Amino acid sequence: MRPTKGARADTIVPMSNVWVWQEVLFKKADTSPSPKVVPNLTDVAKVVAGRGSLIALQSDGTVQVWKAERDAFSDNGDGIPVATVVPNLTDVTDVFSADGANYAIKSDGTLWAWGENHSGQLGDGTMEPRDTPVRVMNLNGVVSVTTEKSSTFAVKT
Repeated sequence: MRPTKGARADTIVPMSNVWVWQEVLFKKADTSPSPKVVPNLTDVAKVVAGRGSLIALQSDGTVQVWKAERDAFSDNGDGIPVATVVPNLTDVTDVFSADGANYAIKSDGTLWAWGENHSGQLGDGTMEPRDTPVRVMNLNGVVSVTTEKSSTFAVKT
């Protein structure tokens, strides 16, 4: 995320295209060490790679995700990865991913999580994996998040 000069730190400025090299994104493309643009992905503010997923924060505050299947991302048979918009997740200012879990901070300071949850890392009071985001319990005013293996740490205002 790049803040504009003189703007609030959470102002998202689009960085346009995402480039990848030595990738496993494309099942049918070669794994060249030369950078290539990821097709059908523009107006991106931030991209993070996690175990089994690639997450893009769009400049409009929505989030797209690609899920890997057997060491390659899903496609329609044409080798171009298929992204899906993460449901019920808007006004996002930052995204993170670690240990199979994904996190999003919304502009209201709430923290949302989805993905693997074998150690309770989603913070929803369960150890059940989630395909759609759930709000992390008892946290408001979140400004940043970091993770280490299955532990998650948040800084609040």
